[in-house]
Amino acid sequence: MNPLEAFLQQYKEATRIAYRNRLRPFEELLLNDPDAIDWTVFERVANQKRWAPNTQRLAQMAMRAYLREQGITDHPMFEKCIKREASRKLTYLKEDEVYRLLSVCDPESVKGLRDQAMIRLFRDTWIRRFEMAGAEECNLDLEAREITVRAKGGDLHTTTFSPRTARWLKRWLEAKHKHYKQCPAIFCNVYTGKPLTANGVGTILKKLGWRANVKAPTHGFRRGGASDWAEQGGNPQLGMAHGGWKCARTYTHYCKGAELHAFDKIMWKEQLEDEDE
Repeated sequence: MNPLEAFLQQYKEATRIAYRNRLRPFEELLLNDPDAIDWTVFERVANQKRWAPNTQRLAQMAMRAYLREQGITDHPMFEKCIKREASRKLTYLKEDEVYRLLSVCDPESVKGLRDQAMIRLFRDTWIRRFEMAGAEECNLDLEAREITVRAKGGDLHTTTFSPRTARWLKRWLEAKHKHYKQCPAIFCNVYTGKPLTANGVGTILKKLGWRANVKAPTHGFRRGGASDWAEQGGNPQLGMAHGGWKCARTYTHYCKGAELHAFDKIMWKEQLEDEDE
């Protein structure tokens, strides 16, 4: 085990994965010549990876922790600190917004069938876009209405979907098999037959969002689904299991949309009615 892997073993799994992902681009230099990593190198990697400021901050924290363990404190990474940016406003896709997205998908076309099935699967399962892109037909059971995906950290996660979504998936797969039966992925590019990438999934939802006038980040389904579940009084343990959350605090964060809606209906109802008038 190299020194970097040995350093990571002291952390819990979630932190270990986050630190490893941020330090991987610098691994060779960290192991062989850590002094070669200056701010020019750091910023070049950050720009290549398109890291947001908070992700850059996490990479700096991980690098500082590793360097300290190696007894190195006189290093450019200690000269300044990347500041944390305020969290951006999160999107919680509501039911009517999902229907607006579905309304711009033409079910008479192969592409429309694919997009209908994908949106419904996102809505029902709350899976992430890289999980959606990596989902394969061999891990889909339409009769049991279950799908198994490779989640964060490499764990397998099995979750369920509705009978209606199962019917749309069946229609899409029948259309897909006529042209691209050899593609193992559930969702593919309708022109090339190649499996969709995570970025490709995001681009599809962005374009559909423009047409439907809905802001539709793929994670909005995950937040919106968890919020709806909480608002309807769903069991928190079942909600966590369905979305694959291991931490109650993280699940609560995803349910913020339900909290805001509840306060609107109970505490600020009169103010909202006044604004409507």
